[in-house]
Amino acid sequence: LHLFDASGAPITFTNDPISPSFKGEQNHIWSIAVGNVDGIASNSWLPYFPNNPGKEIILTHSSPYRTVANNKLIILRYNNGNPIPKPSPPETYLFPFDTICTFKINGWVAGVNDIDGDPKGKDEIVLVDGNKVKILRLRDYETFEFRTGKPFDTLFVKEFPNETILKAEIVDLDGDSFNDLIITTNNYTYFVGKP
Repeated sequence: LHLFDASGAPITFTNDPISPSFKGEQNHIWSIAVGNVDGIASNSWLPYFPNNPGKEIILTHSSPYRTVANNKLIILRYNNGNPIPKPSPPETYLFPFDTICTFKINGWVAGVNDIDGDPKGKDEIVLVDGNKVKILRLRDYETFEFRTGKPFDTLFVKEFPNETILKAEIVDLDGDSFNDLIITTNNYTYFVGKP
């Protein structure tokens, strides 16, 4: 995965020891979304997890077109400031374009947006796994769960038996200021919203 600036000039380079592109698994097709999943500035665990001031890149190795056995949900950020130390091993640092966290998961990322109006400013991640749609939220960096390798909290799961989800979109359809889900399967299109 390569990163470019607004003028189209590359920021990351394949096999560059200082600012490399992000390397994924072999034989896969990315599913990618962008959003602010770590929320407000107070969500930080210094020095290892400073709050990323912009949006993060959310991706999986699986997509609607190909399932990958070693699939992960990956949160990336770009930081061109001071190097950020890794929690382990000691005296190692993240690359400028590197992960906030990775988590083994089934499915592909369909979208990222604020679904519940979270006061901490976090966008939620919508994942599709066959006939299930899941909504996940990145936990706060300082929480025990995040520090022990469980970075995501599952907020919602909806299953569509005997169907395959082909697409999911996030939009406020009814004008109530809350985003809704439009889910298209091989048989139907569903509208999932807040009553």
